[in-house]
Amino acid sequence: MENDNLPRERFQNQGPDALTDSELLAVLLRTGTQGKNVIELANELLKTFDGNLLDLSSATVQQLREIGGIGEAKAVGLCAAFTLAKRLVKLRLAMRPLFNNPEFIADYMRDVIQSREKEETHVFLLDSQSRLIRDELVSIGILDRALLHPREIFRPAVREACRSFILCHTHPSDDPTPSVEDIKLTYTLLMAAEIMDIQMTDHLVVALRPAPRKPGYFSFSLNNLLDLNGLKEQLGSLL
Repeated sequence: MENDNLPRERFQNQGPDALTDSELLAVLLRTGTQGKNVIELANELLKTFDGNLLDLSSATVQQLREIGGIGEAKAVGLCAAFTLAKRLVKLRLAMRPLFNNPEFIADYMRDVIQSREKEETHVFLLDSQSRLIRDELVSIGILDRALLHPREIFRPAVREACRSFILCHTHPSDDPTPSVEDIKLTYTLLMAAEIMDIQMTDHLVVALRPAPRKPGYFSFSLNNLLDLNGLKEQLGSLL
């Protein structure tokens, strides 16, 4: 169709960052189908997954083929592209990236999680330069202060002799606002970290389905909530 080449032309003339998610998908799809140009097909594909690229990236070939206009070649091509992206994340991890940017950490977390339907908690163990030593999966399920004991956090930290750590957990929704339990857990871990002489650099809550033009994560550090007195006051106002 006449419009099928437009995304590729924009890609070549303006670069990939100028394209929307639908337009980038259109480049991968290459052509439309009967009655739909490639942009319309890409929009429909994205709409099937409620506009969420994370869910789309986890779809199987069979799931993609159930969408009208997506045949085997298109489905395999999409799965291959997303698999390459995930492998790049693993390579980036092998290079021990700096974990000093909350937005980078949130993007990383969305790439490596095992569950998109349940809360997932990771501890990122860091060296003295804030480079990742190890990504420790702590729990899958609701972050419960009663179930997640500080020893689950500090055991790997002591074993790896790390200088600092970041706690990070997901919210399957579009809202990264920490709960009262999240704040209580942070307070407990800060007290334990002080005793263990291991710095807690941040606690990040990452929304797995971030809404457009809204924050996709909440950083305790950026919100000045990594202070015992400040957290105590915050808890007092919530309880």
